[in-house]
Parts: sequence; structure tokens; C-alpha cells
Amino acid sequence: MLIKLSNNADLMRNYMGASEMLPASRRAVMKFSVELAPSGTAATPPAYARLLRACGIPQATPTVPGRIGFTPVSNVFESLSFRFALDGMRYVIPTAGLVDSKVSCQDVARLNHCLLVRGIGHDDSDHTS
Repeated sequence: MLIKLSNNADLMRNYMGASEMLPASRRAVMKFSVELAPSGTAATPPAYARLLRACGIPQATPTVPGRIGFTPVSNVFESLSFRFALDGMRYVIPTAGLVDSKVSCQDVARLNHCLLVRGIGHDDSDHTS
């Protein structure tokens, strides 16, 4: 997974002391791919279903019992929040984005995601439990 934070803060210094700037940015892009694989159980959405919903492809109402389908929408997108740690700082990233697929007869089918950040902030909650 590639996480690129667009921040010009120079946080590495040759002396000790607090920084007057926080390592945060309002923009970021996350690019990654997931294997296009079924859940293994009939009528159960695959593990990547949440990623599809954040890209404007929610689960459709089943027309055939036991089948899961997805239909693109253009007006109401869901979003996801990723929580991760980078250089000792915990971040929360609310995202929505784009997805495309790569399918060939000689390779594993994959969904390529490009999630765009709506805003980035620090995660002050305690996730030790």
C-alpha cells in the first residue's frame, strides 16, 4: 500500500525540542490493490465489499437468491475511515475514491483502488484494548 501525505513540514532537526508544526495534511492519496476473490459462502459479500462501497459501487438488491451483485451509483457515496500509524503518529483518514479492475487469463484478477482523502487528522483515541 502506498500512502503519500502532502506535507512540507521539516520534522527532522539537528536539535531536541517541540515542533511548531504538526505532521498533518489536508490531502493524501492511498493506492493499493486487492485480489478479486469470492467470500466462499453463498449470499455473503466478499471482504472487499466495503472498499467497493467507498468507490460508489454498493451492493445491489439480489435478483437471484444466493447471489451478491454490485451496481454503480453516481450521487450518494459511502466513505471509509482508515486508521494507521506512521512514524509513531496515529492518523485517521476518511476516504472515498475510485476503483478499476485488472483481469487477464494468465494472472490473478485484482481490483486497483485509489482512495482520495477528504481530510486528515490525528487519532487521539486509545486502541490498546
